[in-house]
Amino acid sequence: MNKKLYIVKFFAMISLAISLIAGVTDHIFPALFGAYTLSWCLALHPLGIAKGFYWQIFTHPFIHPAPHGLDLLYLISLGFSSYLLWKIGTMISVQKGLRHFLTLFFTNTLISSIVALAVFYFSGAPALLAGGTPIVYALLLGMIFLLPEVDLLLFLAIPVKAKWFILGSMGAFLLIDLSHGNFVHFFSVLTTLTFTYFYCLISWKIHSPFKALRSFEDLFIFKNGEDSLQNYAFKSKIYDIRTGKILLNDELFVDACLAKIADKGKDSLSWREKWRLKKISKKKRKALL
Repeated sequence: MNKKLYIVKFFAMISLAISLIAGVTDHIFPALFGAYTLSWCLALHPLGIAKGFYWQIFTHPFIHPAPHGLDLLYLISLGFSSYLLWKIGTMISVQKGLRHFLTLFFTNTLISSIVALAVFYFSGAPALLAGGTPIVYALLLGMIFLLPEVDLLLFLAIPVKAKWFILGSMGAFLLIDLSHGNFVHFFSVLTTLTFTYFYCLISWKIHSPFKALRSFEDLFIFKNGEDSLQNYAFKSKIYDIRTGKILLNDELFVDACLAKIADKGKDSLSWREKWRLKKISKKKRKALL
């Protein structure tokens, strides 16, 4: 394994270790020493920020509180969350590079913290924000962009496309949070998913696997704009003096669009290309009148 990928594994192991230590000590230390629990020190809470525990903004994904101490259900949940962080984070690091994993991890951590604090102050909700669920959901959304057709086994027997399974799971958990009034967690997850969606469009320049969103996503994937037609009009001798890029006059543009349609199909045209084609068509019809 690439040495850089050990950073992803390190994040997962740190989360696992800190959470286990907190699960063991959270009911012991306050009774013996009257001190704050490890969970309270690392999880995000407005009282902690008010006391100057500003590190909570970045430490809350690494702590999974065990309010009733360690039990089997908690250990399974903690192990599964750490495993997902490791495996999905490694996949994204291999596919796009470690920098993109770190950007998604820390930017979503910061975003979820800001949103959670806003909800804390405006709603007075007393809940802690802790655990890597918003981050894991964000990474899973990134996986949908990179590997949308991967099959997952539901109940270890029924093959389901990853994009539908993950999207359904996210929707179900968001509805559960909303129905329970857990607005801190609901809005934290929703904003991290929103950021990750646009990050994948703008930074990775790839569409989501949902064709119904293709026209909307073309607004943010600039590689599918007119520049993409230059590969189909390389014989053009018209250039932009400032950028050195090929400029397409109307005839060259239409020829390039037709070549692109013949090569990749009509759906490969972006909304900009379709809009200019309609504009050229209207211009030619007016010229014939």
